[in-house]
Amino acid sequence: GIAHDFNNLLTGIIGNASLVMDTLESSPEVSQNCLRQVVEAGQRAASLTRQLLAYAGHGQVHCQPVELSAAVEGLLPLIHTSLPVKAEISLDLAKNQPPIQADRSQIEQVIMNLVINAGEALGEGGGRITVHTGMEGLTTPRAASYGVPPGHYACLEVADDGCGMDEATRSKIFEPFFTTKFTGRGLGLAAVDGIVRTCKGGIKVESRPGMGTRFTVLFPVNEQAAGERPVRDTTTPEGRGVVLVAEDEAVVRATVEAILRRFGFTVISAVNGREAVERFAAAPNAVDAVLLDVKMPEMNGHEALKEMKRIRPDVKVLVSSGYSESAALRDFPSEGVAAFVQKPYQAAELARAVKAVIGKADGTRR
Repeated sequence: GIAHDFNNLLTGIIGNASLVMDTLESSPEVSQNCLRQVVEAGQRAASLTRQLLAYAGHGQVHCQPVELSAAVEGLLPLIHTSLPVKAEISLDLAKNQPPIQADRSQIEQVIMNLVINAGEALGEGGGRITVHTGMEGLTTPRAASYGVPPGHYACLEVADDGCGMDEATRSKIFEPFFTTKFTGRGLGLAAVDGIVRTCKGGIKVESRPGMGTRFTVLFPVNEQAAGERPVRDTTTPEGRGVVLVAEDEAVVRATVEAILRRFGFTVISAVNGREAVERFAAAPNAVDAVLLDVKMPEMNGHEALKEMKRIRPDVKVLVSSGYSESAALRDFPSEGVAAFVQKPYQAAELARAVKAVIGKADGTRR
């Protein structure tokens, strides 16, 4: 529930800020920098929400081929700004490493959590952090020590020469809410452990007081996807058509309306599922797509979808939620949902999703 409500607020922050950034091309650079920081802050808060959802077993997962070395390189600017001033980082990254099959944002979460923990272990005195990627061929005895079957694995190692841990501390580091920090949440390494297990990988920790710490994470490689490269859509989504938006959170509804109108869509709004059905029934053939929230008063999203399907079976519906896709769509019919949009989202991301659904010849996706 906390994650759901937090994501609703973040949708207003990130959606509004990214929309303003898009319309301020001629504004002073300082304004764009300030807005960029708002977006980045909102995204960091969204990362915290993903940790909460990952621990609760409801994390949103979009599996794709991910190269560990490329993921580390892509995070370098964020890594450098997250480490203590006196921390030195040394990279030993494998070239042409076979990809793993995973959610890229979750792998980035693993990398950042391990590196930030290493930086905190160094303290104000500084020290060295080493990040290594490579390949490991595990036989049965070594595989058993990681809790994985024998085979070929992509390896990520994060080591530091900081304070280290005693056995009592080391045995608890993956427990939720256990932390050695005064202001820590204790979710970082618990989420790391959950992500690694979800990817059918293994993790091992070596540490001694005063001798530093080494985390070794292994992920099974995806040999079939070695030649694939994920492509991110960065085109400007110029849309057209009428979109019925059903959203009970006022800040989210206003943000969605502004985003869709900015990109050329006509918007009809409803504050709950019942009002959405009434507005749809008034002119069913005039609506090109419906964007439904899941949990709404009076009539929720899946109930509203059923009513709309009775009125017009081929209606194209996108479902949006702060919950994961599997949790959000649990009560929806197996047919009829054209797309799922995870909250929080940036302006262009939402517009592209709506444009793609309107452009589909068939509104079903499953």
